[in-house]
Amino acid sequence: MTANQAAHTVDIFIYESNVGHAIEKVVVTDSDIRSDRIRVAIRDLEKRFSKDVVALRGINLDVQEGEFVSLVGPSGCGKSTLLKLVAELDYPTSGNVARPGIADLPGSIGFVFQDAHLLPWRTVHRNVELLLEIQNLSVNERHRRAKEALAHVGLEGFEDAYPRQLSGGMKMRVSLARTLVLNPQLFLLDEPFGALDEITREKLNDDLVELTRSSGLTTLFVTHSVSEAVYLSNRVVVISDRPGTIVDEISVPFNERHRSLRNTQEFVNTCAVVTEMLYRGMEK
Repeated sequence: MTANQAAHTVDIFIYESNVGHAIEKVVVTDSDIRSDRIRVAIRDLEKRFSKDVVALRGINLDVQEGEFVSLVGPSGCGKSTLLKLVAELDYPTSGNVARPGIADLPGSIGFVFQDAHLLPWRTVHRNVELLLEIQNLSVNERHRRAKEALAHVGLEGFEDAYPRQLSGGMKMRVSLARTLVLNPQLFLLDEPFGALDEITREKLNDDLVELTRSSGLTTLFVTHSVSEAVYLSNRVVVISDRPGTIVDEISVPFNERHRSLRNTQEFVNTCAVVTEMLYRGMEK
């Protein structure tokens, strides 16, 4: 490793038959990841849940700074598992995940789950402040960040409402705001809009596009919806049936996002390409 090559050290779990897991430190240099704009670098990743159950195999993927990448694939293919591996909520069996340029500090990674997971006894404002309380930020700083985040997601005027008084879409907005107050460098979302009606989902898609583009957030997004993936993303990664492997990566050709885009022939054609790759992944 030369003097100009910064090293990024990550924890890797190595599978040892039926014995268990051991931690090994793997050094990933800048020459391995080949770009100072890469914020997620996944190399030869495999994840086993047992000797016979392989969730992911041979995953290689880079995500650039400011890029929005969606992961699509059939149920059980390992999309959510991959997201958790990137967040270090779980660890690979072999291979490695590096996050060059992402600070190893609380709040540097924001994770939005499928369910809003709001605390029913706390108001909207106090739910959004929760993670800042855990970080022991001052009351004034917590209040300022929560107010700004709620404004970003269009919930001004609902600060004193309780979760039981909110619609499903409003609850997901609170969940987004709770993550945004952390000022994350990396934004991970695991099917956050899957349970919502189509109109609410499309409106939140527009809000998410505005949030991520205006802030330059590096984003990984899991969804079962091909049209949602194409609308939101710079790139769509198609994952095969288990064991999940990358079938293809489709670049999305649109610069601007607007409601009428979904009715254009180019959008329909791009969705058709992604759908075809999904079928190929299920037939492997």
